[in-house]
Amino acid sequence: EWWYWHVGDPKTKLQYVGGLLNKPFSAHFGVLQFGRHKQALALDQRAPIPMSMSRAIKPRNDGLPGVRTNGASLDYDTEAGKWHLRVTTGFKADIWFDGQWLPGITGTIPIDHRRWMGWTSAVVTSTARGWIQPPGGKKIDVTGWRGYTDHNWGNFNMFDNTTDGWEWGVSHEPDGGATVV
Repeated sequence: EWWYWHVGDPKTKLQYVGGLLNKPFSAHFGVLQFGRHKQALALDQRAPIPMSMSRAIKPRNDGLPGVRTNGASLDYDTEAGKWHLRVTTGFKADIWFDGQWLPGITGTIPIDHRRWMGWTSAVVTSTARGWIQPPGGKKIDVTGWRGYTDHNWGNFNMFDNTTDGWEWGVSHEPDGGATVV
């Protein structure tokens, strides 16, 4: 199980990619990169997500989507009608996925008779507002960048090659739309 997010500057192509992993180990990760060049990397195993999908979706039993840990949270704010990311360990961030944000799709992918993978894209594209801060670095304003979040779970091992690899991508279109492959 994991939760994933990214924000990217459409002008400079600088992007922040992060997530909360549950298996094969529990951790928060963050990367600041330009193309294939990684400028800062943080892996913090002090911010694990809960061990079951049901608790990860509703850890406070409030019925709201998102994930909340001691070191990071990605919450749907019902009053604002937007998703809000806060990370306080390793690679710090405070980002709102707002503007005219678009929800994505939810589905399951059968792998074989015992294994399957679920995937939902909470925000397929948005305009970001807020900041990121690489470990030991200065805050970077991400206001106006494009953003995305998703959640993956199921009975599978992404690293055992039975899924025949992993291919995925999102294109944030100039008109505010998006394409997910």
